[in-house]
Amino acid sequence: MKGKSLMKKVFLGLLTLLIIASGGLYTFYIQSLKPMEQGESVIIEIPKGSSTKSIGQVLQKNGLVHNGFTFALYVRNQGKGSQLQAGKYQFTRGESVDQIIDRLVEGDVYVSTTPVTIP
Repeated sequence: MKGKSLMKKVFLGLLTLLIIASGGLYTFYIQSLKPMEQGESVIIEIPKGSSTKSIGQVLQKNGLVHNGFTFALYVRNQGKGSQLQAGKYQFTRGESVDQIIDRLVEGDVYVSTTPVTIP
């Protein structure tokens, strides 16, 4: 009888730890997807053939997302991992993750405009 009681306590303890850990991971995931603080514009380059993970790392390095891994996971969960396009992009810090993804999917690349004076 004591064996069953001990097993039950161990099981409930492990279940409790699992629930707490899951809640912590979920909170981290949600917080990582929140927009960064508003800020200046940033121009980034996404090389051709970049993985979703490496795109997330570029975005994190440039202060556009909190966590590159979480960004990549979110993109894959949205089913858009293979739709992100390479190119040079201009983003403004504070854009939502969904706005960034939409622009990367659309291929809304940055085009530099240099004024030309004709005499």
